[in-house]
Amino acid sequence: MQAHRAIIIMLLSFFCMNYSHALGQGPIGLWAVTERYVVVADSSLPGIVLVDLATAEAVERLNFFPNIGSRVLSVSSCKSCDFLFVVGKNLDGIKAFWKIEFDSNIQDLLDDDGILGFGNARITALDSQIPEPYEQEGFDPRISLVSTDGDTAYIATSSKRAVFKVDLSDASAPMERFLHAKKHKPFGLNWVNNESMLVTMHKKEIWRVSIAGEVMNKYSIADCPGVGEGKPNLRATIIDPYHANSLIVLASNPLSYDAVIWRLKYATKGDSVICENLAGKINRDSDWVDSWQGGEHVFFSRAHYFIKHPDSSKLQIIVTDIDNRALRIVDLKNGATTSIMYDRDLRKTRIPQPEKYSQLGCSDIDWPQSHYVLGIWGQQVCLQVGSNMQLSFKQAKAQCTDYGARLCEPFELRQLNPFPEGITWTAAPCASCWQKKFTQKCAAIIETHRSHGKHRSPGFSHSWSTGQAIEYGPDHAYGPATFCPADIGTIKAHSVCCADH
Repeated sequence: MQAHRAIIIMLLSFFCMNYSHALGQGPIGLWAVTERYVVVADSSLPGIVLVDLATAEAVERLNFFPNIGSRVLSVSSCKSCDFLFVVGKNLDGIKAFWKIEFDSNIQDLLDDDGILGFGNARITALDSQIPEPYEQEGFDPRISLVSTDGDTAYIATSSKRAVFKVDLSDASAPMERFLHAKKHKPFGLNWVNNESMLVTMHKKEIWRVSIAGEVMNKYSIADCPGVGEGKPNLRATIIDPYHANSLIVLASNPLSYDAVIWRLKYATKGDSVICENLAGKINRDSDWVDSWQGGEHVFFSRAHYFIKHPDSSKLQIIVTDIDNRALRIVDLKNGATTSIMYDRDLRKTRIPQPEKYSQLGCSDIDWPQSHYVLGIWGQQVCLQVGSNMQLSFKQAKAQCTDYGARLCEPFELRQLNPFPEGITWTAAPCASCWQKKFTQKCAAIIETHRSHGKHRSPGFSHSWSTGQAIEYGPDHAYGPATFCPADIGTIKAHSVCCADH
């Protein structure tokens, strides 16, 4: 734990310097390494991030900006591979592919040390050219997949209306066309099994395609809620684990940037198509709200892609929620959601100093029987239960301030779990913003601001604050989890205070 924390601290200056280089950017692509760890392609870094699902934190980051000056779009690999395949674009907007190579199998590295060792990895650029008669210009890579043996990568591209495959054993091997989508624009790729994949087209359909490139089935979203009022972008699809002849589909609205996850029952002989909102809704507005009820109670902001939760005992998906710069976990039974604020350490760097650390140190407060945990920047933190009573957020924050301390971060609470069956206030706000220009970034303290017009209109700006995140303990019916409620004014939770050493 201390080792990977040191890596984060060492590279933090790079991250802060380049955080403003984002145009409404955030997590885009996603790949599950083990049941506990996922790798995120994050265009706001820009680079890749190893995220621990158990602690809900960024374990280590590889920033592409000081290395190769490129933005990233997707990341993928295989369970037995010793590399990550990363798809992106260079500073000229030209497609680029890389292999991030390690000295050992990536699963073994995580089992041994809990890190991949991005600092020692080798970055190899692949010079894969598009086959004729396709033009080399205007290639817009989207989501990628790697075969189970690690020999082949599949890349969706909307502009070329095709899915291409790349021989990963040869850095200069030309691409081959795997699927010709004709009038459709491939975007999302998800494995069904070793024999087929689901290709989510940009607008209207999902195709099931065999490993030989043959189209097995086509599914329409024409009857899904909100399609008639808007023109949603389809992003990702998997087979529904709860219902036969059913799919789970992610779509976002390109004008309002809200998103929805549909449960789509596709037509068989004698059946009509049934489509319903599992989580979220389109044609309304961006926000950041979790809900145990699922459905329209959940809000996203430009959700972009999802994968199955790597822990097969959990029938959930993990969604990249771009503008909120977070991962969202969605239960496929009822659409209930929670959040993973994996870039909380980066965002906290811009908070004013009095709110960044406690007013008094651990030795100054001298709490009896205080417990010590690791802070999000590697500092030692002492922790004390403020009250066994459940308080409002204002009361809990005031209680910690009176001590000279602060509310704890979600990561800090997960190390000790003082209320394993209860809920606890955290120091993390559920707040984000839309970044219009490269020079803009979210304010240190975010307040809700709704600008008129569309995201692409001149002068548009947008920010939203749902309020404060609460942490559910590991023995709670919904825990361990970080939860962004719709209205913090009605919630009572425990107060746990932290002080920095």
